[in-house]
Amino acid sequence: AVETDVWVMADTVVTVQISLPDETASALSAAVRSGEYREMGEIVREALADWHWQRSTGVNDNAQLRKLAQDSIGSGPGQDAGAVFARLEARYADSSKA
Repeated sequence: AVETDVWVMADTVVTVQISLPDETASALSAAVRSGEYREMGEIVREALADWHWQRSTGVNDNAQLRKLAQDSIGSGPGQDAGAVFARLEARYADSSKA
């Protein structure tokens, strides 16, 4: 069993205990030893964030993600971020004077 902190909500951290197969625990330990992660809990939090994102977006595989990216690319040329922010700042500056 591996005990770790698991992210639940932005302002709340709950400690939970999870049981992992030896092979999985070894893989997590190796990732920490290699310096890829600081601790096992970081790996678990990242995995849970991915899981949460998949559940909230309905995107649960790479093919769907690639399709979304291609649809976005195919939707036309992008806009200059500086110009977009300038328009927003001007709009909200005008509305705050009213």
